[in-house]
Amino acid sequence: MSRTLAQRDADLARAARYSISVWATHPQMTAAELAAALDIEPNVAWTVGDARVSPPNGRPLGGFRKESYVAGHRERPLEWDLEVALEPLIAKLSGRVDQIAQIRQSGGKVMFNVTIRYGAPGAVVTVGLMSKLAAIGVELGLDVLAKRGGN
Repeated sequence: MSRTLAQRDADLARAARYSISVWATHPQMTAAELAAALDIEPNVAWTVGDARVSPPNGRPLGGFRKESYVAGHRERPLEWDLEVALEPLIAKLSGRVDQIAQIRQSGGKVMFNVTIRYGAPGAVVTVGLMSKLAAIGVELGLDVLAKRGGN
């Protein structure tokens, strides 16, 4: 079935309201070790014990990081079906099941974070998607952003 230009434009507008990234945290591993274990290039990273600073400008926030953190692979899917949108990341991390298990067993976690902006249609977490995430040991986080100045 052929899609019209209007359908494609509507999908693009809807997709711009979503983003997906891979996050990992750990109380002892370094950010570099986490990134290597998951084979990701982080957009944001810090290591346990690093001084706390504001990511955009490096302004000191006081204190030290209590865990290592990496976030990478931020994507804005063109098609919005949560299971379809996550499929490439699930496939990528399926080859890292042993590393994910080691991260989890030693106190860390690995998560796909889905940010849903105001005006986007809802997302369904299907039983099939939950099963795929459980099989590779990855959690799912949903950030739902409200309209600015609204409820």
